[in-house]
Amino acid sequence: MTGKGPRARYGVPGTLASSDMHDRPRIRTEGIVTERVDDDLVVYDQESHEAHCLSGAAVLVWECCDGSRSAEHISRELALQPELVERALSELSRCRLLDEGPFAVHNYSRREAAVKFAKVGGAAFTAPLIYSVVIAPALAAASCKANGVVVTTTCSATASGTKGTDATCCSGTCYQGGGTTKTCVVATCSAAGLGCVLVGNTCCSGSCVLLFCQD
Repeated sequence: MTGKGPRARYGVPGTLASSDMHDRPRIRTEGIVTERVDDDLVVYDQESHEAHCLSGAAVLVWECCDGSRSAEHISRELALQPELVERALSELSRCRLLDEGPFAVHNYSRREAAVKFAKVGGAAFTAPLIYSVVIAPALAAASCKANGVVVTTTCSATASGTKGTDATCCSGTCYQGGGTTKTCVVATCSAAGLGCVLVGNTCCSGSCVLLFCQD
């Protein structure tokens, strides 16, 4: 088989592309501010005023996108399923967190992706790897509070296990856990009693037991 044509570049359908100078994703650095919050990485885009919370595989893939590795190399180096690496790259690209240069990611439909990821890793693969929220420019310019920071006096949550709004949180969302403790959380996290997955759980409390978020 010759090296000509799109089939040669992208390889066998359903696999990651081969390594070449056009298939090495690089993270965007201009206008980007990052902050570590436990195992997650919060990436703030100063141009769009969006905050993106990267978790799990998205963080690992982000850290490998230095322009020297192909998606295939990233998959091998991190010992991650190729489909999961493709998905992380696709979400990073959708959030405009990669340089504009092209990289190889297959355009699976939402249904095709859900089926493919479920086959290789179960329900956890259907949960988003990146959660995003738009932050008002005035709030973004201020020193907003990261996820996990206590905001007891400003959070609007009124009962244990519920979410509320808080303009001082970078995400704009807070959560009241056990007792009266209230903290900033990812805007899309689930309150107590809602469904969750054991791997990469999305509970505001961080506790997922028997597929339900616990307070």
